[in-house]
Amino acid sequence: FSIIFGVIVDNKTPGKLGKRRPFLLLALPLWVLANILIWFPPWYAPQADSFFWPTAIFFWSMTILQAISGTLIFNVYLSMLPEQSQTQKNRKVVASNRAIFSIIASILALLLPLIVQSILADPENVKWWQPSGKLILLYIPMIGITFAIFGLITIIFTFFSVDEKFHNNTSINEKNKISIVSTIQQIAVPIKDKKFRSFLGVRFFHGISGITLGILVVPFLVIVLKFRESEFFIYVIVSIFSKFTW
Repeated sequence: FSIIFGVIVDNKTPGKLGKRRPFLLLALPLWVLANILIWFPPWYAPQADSFFWPTAIFFWSMTILQAISGTLIFNVYLSMLPEQSQTQKNRKVVASNRAIFSIIASILALLLPLIVQSILADPENVKWWQPSGKLILLYIPMIGITFAIFGLITIIFTFFSVDEKFHNNTSINEKNKISIVSTIQQIAVPIKDKKFRSFLGVRFFHGISGITLGILVVPFLVIVLKFRESEFFIYVIVSIFSKFTW
């Protein structure tokens, strides 16, 4: 969807609200809705059936909606950055700040679930009908909704703070519109290069390893290392030090 959204946004004729800004308002309600509803499935899985189809389908639907709307918001945001930062010095500052906030976001994304994990009496038994599971169902949705509201506020702030009047300059917009097919064909050109394919392979496996670590770290701490209460913060300290050192 990144390619499709990129072509649609680039081909849009500037209007009263600008060229890219309207897409923020278009995707924002869906993104907020998905980030809130995902915590409140209409049905919980029965105790005898962990893989309950109605709950699984609801979760997949909300995840897909969140991914699509989030991709549109993120694509618009990334395409706005070079347009709003006209000097090389300013672009370096923006890129540095973005990297720092990305690190902080990754730390919070790890820290908050581990804080909840540290207050559980039995971290290994967290089904929704068990006492520890009920605590998770209380605190994790609160955290998720809080960040959804924070995201809503920041995106609205971005919408009103961005100035796209320069798009009304006819000389800037006198370029040929591109199609999705031609864009995909242009992207496919570098793939013919052996070194570029090797680079893509490295990026792919690096991404897979990072995602796998993020998914397995909590079960590893709970089941393998038997962490309890404040012991979870050992990993947080190591993670913070490693991220900023990197």
